[in-house]
Amino acid sequence: MQGEWINVAAADGASFRAYLAKSGKGGGPGILLCQEVFGVNAQMRAVADVFLPIADPRLILLLMHGEDSVGFFFILPDVGEGLKKAAGRLLPLGWWHILRSARRTGLVDFLGLGVVPQFQSNGANMAIYCAVARKALDFPRYRAAELIQVEEGNTRMQRNIAALGISWNRRHRVYGRALRDR
Repeated sequence: MQGEWINVAAADGASFRAYLAKSGKGGGPGILLCQEVFGVNAQMRAVADVFLPIADPRLILLLMHGEDSVGFFFILPDVGEGLKKAAGRLLPLGWWHILRSARRTGLVDFLGLGVVPQFQSNGANMAIYCAVARKALDFPRYRAAELIQVEEGNTRMQRNIAALGISWNRRHRVYGRALRDR
């Protein structure tokens, strides 16, 4: 189901626009995207619309400082097996394989972590990691997790993870190439 733009009232009486991705049923959990600097772009909206059907809202963690959200951790059930069975096709039954995989898997993907800059390097990242570890105990069906999409040049994140005793068995490398005009 595609989301919609809504107006959100701010504490000072002003309002701002935000994008609300809704679950397939329309009345269940959703994802609210608010981006105060550059705005919510088409890619952000598409990601919210695509991931929401397989997301479990209980696996989306927010780190709060008083009334303010200063960090998040986004965890998804791994759908790798479903993607393999779908063989690159959503129709006629590819979507079913993906959703079924999300409901049966024993693996989760740690997909996204964000912390507001002024709270980085002062324990906020570790607070989120500890919250994730506690949250994992609520879901005995998940037997393992993969931390994905941590670029190998992100040394701060690599140090944080090493401090927890987690070993790396994959690398996420970003390659760049200058484009030239013809």
